[in-house]
Amino acid sequence: MKHLLLLSLFALLSLISCQEGVLSDISPISIGGKDALTSIQINRLSERHILLSGGSDRYRVNVEDSRIAGVSVHHDTLKVKGLLEGETYASVLSHDQSARLDIRVIAPELTFSTDSVHLYPRQESKFVSLLGGGDWVQLRKDDPNDILSYKWDGNTNIVEINAYFEGTATLIATTKSGEERRLKVSIRPVDEPQKIGIYGTGRMFYSNNQSINCCLLVQRPGRDLIISNVANPDGGYAFTYSGSVLTVSPVVNPKVGEMLTLSVGQTAGPDVGILPGRYPVIVEKVTPTEVTLLGKRHKFVLPYETK
Repeated sequence: MKHLLLLSLFALLSLISCQEGVLSDISPISIGGKDALTSIQINRLSERHILLSGGSDRYRVNVEDSRIAGVSVHHDTLKVKGLLEGETYASVLSHDQSARLDIRVIAPELTFSTDSVHLYPRQESKFVSLLGGGDWVQLRKDDPNDILSYKWDGNTNIVEINAYFEGTATLIATTKSGEERRLKVSIRPVDEPQKIGIYGTGRMFYSNNQSINCCLLVQRPGRDLIISNVANPDGGYAFTYSGSVLTVSPVVNPKVGEMLTLSVGQTAGPDVGILPGRYPVIVEKVTPTEVTLLGKRHKFVLPYETK
């Protein structure tokens, strides 16, 4: 009996000694290893894995608002997944130790899949992705000359762009907080005009898009240019059609990037691909003898004067 009592006492002392050893190994919980974290910021629908240490190496976790973040623990790894934009916190527990991790869930960064795109007039649609920015994102265009249209499907994050005329425009995406991303859209035909004349900008090739076939050009210092589609400055009958004659105000000392206004008139013949009126244009190119001017719906390649 005495021997049994001694064995029981020895076992109890051993148990107490073992528990004291375990307790002596317990340290404060650290979230994130050596670089202890007290807060994190993650994107909605993204997941982050964080290493845990301290405690008794057996962890459990509670989250204050499970609608905002999903939090779980697997062995020594804390898994945090953003669900809904907002703020909450998680409590990590192990033995008698605890640690708090503040969690902020934000929308993914607003971004286009590319910074710029190029299209040809009347080409098939081009598609780009617009991602992130949260549930409130607005898309608009900076397109003074109305050269394109677009459709945006927020469910698929796809923007469809349709090009109609040569020029440059910008699509602008904006979040509720004012974050902004821009997509530059450049629309240009495949070729360039090869001779003096007036061209439409709404086809893929300039070679088959003349507003008037320039058979005759008359240039007189200080006076309007005369462009005729027959070999007669006064127009008249030519083969099976009546010749048309346009007048265009002279261009003097043009400089690349300069804004000008051309006056176009018609003095003879039926209507052609450009109507009489005033046309704001920008100087695109200047050679020793010719100037290229781009307007809203027309491109002009004309001789110019120097003074």
